[in-house]
Formats: sequence, C-alpha cells, structure tokens
Amino acid sequence: MLAYILTRERKIVDNIDQYIYSGISDHGPFRVIITNSPPLFFINRIEKLPNEIKIVERKQVNLKSFNFNDVDAIYFKNSYDYNRGKKRLKELGFKCYESDVIPEERYLMERFINGSIKIKGDPVQKGSVIEYTNPIIKPSDYHPNFNILSLDIETGRDGSIYSFGIDSDHVKVVLMRGKASGITSPDITYIDSEKQLI
Repeated sequence: MLAYILTRERKIVDNIDQYIYSGISDHGPFRVIITNSPPLFFINRIEKLPNEIKIVERKQVNLKSFNFNDVDAIYFKNSYDYNRGKKRLKELGFKCYESDVIPEERYLMERFINGSIKIKGDPVQKGSVIEYTNPIIKPSDYHPNFNILSLDIETGRDGSIYSFGIDSDHVKVVLMRGKASGITSPDITYIDSEKQLI
C-alpha cells in the first residue's frame, strides 16, 4: 500500500518501545506500529561500558566518528533505559554519538523515508484505520490529495475568544461572538456567547 505519514509517536508497551506512524492513503487512514527496533546510539569501540548501563546488545558497525575512531552501536530495551544510559555515560565523559536523534525518527531516516512510504505487510482493519504491525516500509513517491483548512482564532488580551475564521475548499465562514453591528455578510455568523462559540 502506498501512503503518507502525517504523525509519529513513541510509547513503551510491555517494557518495549513502540514507534507509531499514522497518516493517509488512497484506502483511508493507516497506522504502522513498529515493535522490533530498539533505540540506539554509538560510542567509541575502545570504550568499556560500565556494568550499570543496561543494554541489550553492543554491535560493531562499519562507521567512524568525526575523529576517525571506530564506533559500536549500543541498543537499549526501551527509551527509558536509553535516556538513563545516555545521561550516565555523558556524566562519565563518554562520547554518545547520535544520541540526540529521536529513535522513531532514526527508524525513518535509516530507511530514507521523508513522508511517502510503501507498506508491505498484513493489514488489520481497526474501525476506519488500516493497521500494520512490523511491516516492511520503504520510501515511495506517493503524493496524496490533501484537503487544506485554514483556521484563524482571534482572542483578547484576557484570553477570551472573539471569533473563529475557517476557510477551505468546502467551507468559508466567520463565527463571531456578539450581536450583529452593521457588518453583514453571508459568511459571518454571530454567536451570543463565547461558550456557544466554542
């Protein structure tokens, strides 16, 4: 299925990170859940990790630091251990390469995905959403037809809402708090109170 990612999030479920990507496709909304990609960053290969650092794997990779030192990838069970490990290693003077890269963004970055994706896996219909768990995703050139809506909210200094302006291909309206005061237009609707306006 060809699709376009609109949002991403990360949460810990059963002590494992889940990366969740949601968006649109020609078949409707979709969700991709990735549970098999632990968070990681890199350290110099010559460094010995203290036993207090909880990792699931240390792996030699064919990468070097900017100083041309060989580096290893260290993988963590979840983002809680990842953040604790990163903090502690930095306190001990370790260089933690790419530890500023958000894990769910790294997953897309390593696959050269910028938004458009091709999903290969077993879909499950969950209400109106097509859901995939641990599919293969690759970059694609899919470009959905977006519906664009512009929303303008006018407020006072005290935070009270004066009006909402809504503009799209299907709707053009201004919802204004108060009584009509000489300005009339088929696009303006007056609402008595802020509570009704909201």
